[in-house]
Amino acid sequence: MSSRSPFDADPASGTPVERTKRNPSRKRLEGFLKWENETPRRESEQDLGSTLARLVDYLGMGGRLHEQRAVEIWPEVVGDAIAAVTKAISIKNGILTIEVVNPSWRQELSYLAPDILSKVNRTLGNSLVKKLRFC
Repeated sequence: MSSRSPFDADPASGTPVERTKRNPSRKRLEGFLKWENETPRRESEQDLGSTLARLVDYLGMGGRLHEQRAVEIWPEVVGDAIAAVTKAISIKNGILTIEVVNPSWRQELSYLAPDILSKVNRTLGNSLVKKLRFC
């Protein structure tokens, strides 16, 4: 079993010469670096926001992001008193899941659910949330 030596033999004299790593010259890479000589394409520039919006729509994630907004606006919709004892956790298939600190608040919120639901949908601008689930 022989190990590779870090040295090569000089073909002329046969003496060991240290092997060096090849460092490709810039001339050798010139064909691959085409972007160096190109000018920016100004006619097709778009802002990042519109590009990301198109990407999100293309990937089919637009609806999920809009649903997530329902979770984010929960404290704004219900106010400070209810927001202090609740937390919107998730939304799936139109059901907004709300974590509540204790059963008495859960009972109270179940009575207020129709009003809260309409306020959430009004704030979102559509009827995305179909039901509130308190847990």
